[in-house]
Amino acid sequence: MAAVTVPPQFPPVASAPAPLPPVARVAPPAPELALPAPAEAPEALPPPAPTVVAHVEPETPYKTFQRPRSAGPVFAAGEDETLARWNLGGTGDPNFISNRPSFHPGARVVVDTELVGGQLPAKSGPGLSQRGLLAQSRSRGYWPLRLCFEDALRRDAKLSGETRIRISIGQSGSVTRADVRKTALDAEAGRCLSLAVENLEYEPGPASGVVAVDLSVKFWRGDAPVPAIGPAPGKLFENPGRLDRASIADALIPVLPEVERCYARGLAEDPALWGRLALRIDLAGDGTLQSVHEDESRFPDPGVAECVVAQVGKLTFPAPIGGALSFVQAFRLGTPPAPSEPAPALP
Repeated sequence: MAAVTVPPQFPPVASAPAPLPPVARVAPPAPELALPAPAEAPEALPPPAPTVVAHVEPETPYKTFQRPRSAGPVFAAGEDETLARWNLGGTGDPNFISNRPSFHPGARVVVDTELVGGQLPAKSGPGLSQRGLLAQSRSRGYWPLRLCFEDALRRDAKLSGETRIRISIGQSGSVTRADVRKTALDAEAGRCLSLAVENLEYEPGPASGVVAVDLSVKFWRGDAPVPAIGPAPGKLFENPGRLDRASIADALIPVLPEVERCYARGLAEDPALWGRLALRIDLAGDGTLQSVHEDESRFPDPGVAECVVAQVGKLTFPAPIGGALSFVQAFRLGTPPAPSEPAPALP
């Protein structure tokens, strides 16, 4: 039998190890680069200058010396004080009169009392006291006395000073007599003041009977002229033409842009410029323009006033009905600043 050859036995061969995963190659860090310094912020631009608007408001025209006024004399006087401020106007100059802290357009009046006959308790007691006498003389006498003074100023703008009036007050509180002892005003003002005081009533009356009192009334002119309410005393002013406000308004339409341009030139020099510009316009019976000039007001910039007068002088007006006509056409230019704190009371 043939022998079987057995192949030699070799130990098992170990399998080859698995290949390692590729190693990621890390790039070397880039060298630090110096960053440029931040640029300086540009300077802030100044805010644009505010636009100055040449605001012009025409008033309703009225016949010369016939300016409409409220029916009540006290209310009318208050409106006159506002008008006086407008007539003076204002500028950006801190020394301009309407910019001064003490500015007061209206007249000022201070009343003091002195008991010269009879008896009144000092502060309180039965009937009228000396304290009540002073308080009521000031509160009830202020406007009647001021109205007399303002009428006097329309006659003579330089008047001021003290007036002394002796009054008698009966037990009813009525003034039974008033005598002007002296006055720095004119004789007509003295008569007006005497009548004003005679109409005063005190409540309650003096308990012990009639008393005699000296009133000392001190008057100061305001810082603006009192607006006129008629022609000068003794002067006749004829003005037969009829004022047709609608036709006047139509005639003014072409000039309003020119008035704004005149005012705008003034604002370019002084943005705080404002005021009232009142023009007296005289027409012949056929409508021919005879004259134009500033009247009543004192606009602070004469150049603006001259410019407006020149432009209005180019207008054509219709012939007034009834004859020659004189009228006032006023313009309010700009806006007044808010009133400052009131001036300290006068002693």
